[in-house]
Amino acid sequence: APAVRQPEAGGGHMGCALVAIVMIGAIANPGLAHLPVLYKAAGFGGFRVSLLISLAGAALTVGKCVYGRFADLMGARKSGLLFFGLLTAGQLLCCFAPVSGFPAAVAAMLLIGLGLPLSTVGLSVYAGELSPSPAEYGKTLKRFQIAYMAGSLLFGPMPGMLADATGSYVPAYVILCAFSAAA
Repeated sequence: APAVRQPEAGGGHMGCALVAIVMIGAIANPGLAHLPVLYKAAGFGGFRVSLLISLAGAALTVGKCVYGRFADLMGARKSGLLFFGLLTAGQLLCCFAPVSGFPAAVAAMLLIGLGLPLSTVGLSVYAGELSPSPAEYGKTLKRFQIAYMAGSLLFGPMPGMLADATGSYVPAYVILCAFSAAA
């Protein structure tokens, strides 16, 4: 288990963290799962869509190692700001999928992939940072994992429902971009 640091005074940190993690769950699962239909609806061919999703997966694999190292070196707060910035930039580029072209889509996938370790490695980093004591690390991590899954489940149908209502997946990515910035 990572080193547990004493959280700053005030009980609001845990509540804010749980809300942020619900948003991360929405970004990481429904957001990632709907990327192929976002880009297919934007006019990209099947080969390009599959290449984009493969790039996101490769960037996520690399990003997990990079995020872990940055969290060790910079701490949870600074590394979180950096990686949330990457994730938000990637989500923002997705908002322009119908008009931005393939190079912007590649950039979006790389940024999202590099930012998404917040949804995996990040949960344990933040649990270590916000646990009231080392003995409560496991309990805190479990709460974070439940919040993450709640975000995944609550927002799972959201992109499709918005696409049915608006004719586009872009509004869902506008919301996911706002979630990323807020988280």
